[in-house]
Amino acid sequence: MVPANHSLRDYATAKVDVMKDRLAGLGLPTDGYKGDLVARLDEAAAAAGKVEMWTSADTALDRALPAGQRFDAASAVNAETAIQSTLQTAYRAHLESEDLQGDVRGIEKQIEQKLVRDAEEIRDHIMRTVRDIGEVSIRPTVSLTSARAC
Repeated sequence: MVPANHSLRDYATAKVDVMKDRLAGLGLPTDGYKGDLVARLDEAAAAAGKVEMWTSADTALDRALPAGQRFDAASAVNAETAIQSTLQTAYRAHLESEDLQGDVRGIEKQIEQKLVRDAEEIRDHIMRTVRDIGEVSIRPTVSLTSARAC
């Protein structure tokens, strides 16, 4: 619900002269500092009649929402890239889900153990075939949350 009177909407970031104009239009005093003007407009907005309508989401909520991807003939965004990006965002959110955390960590550990064995075979091969090389060390780590194995 927002105030029915447009003068009582979106005033908090307005310039002082705009606030004074709005207050004057409402027949309210226009003297004082910006904080005084905001307080007067807050009080008037609280007492004013309300209407139901769409308003802009605040910044924190806007950042938390998934980004929309537009792709059509006029768009510079490749549809496949947009879909992949959207799914990667969903993938990361699923991996951070509380109900999967234990399972994800267990899978990472199992994959890492297998990669350590594979790395040992690769290291042994290098040591056998390349005589003039020093010590070789390969330490694989796995992180499904970053969607890559290294």
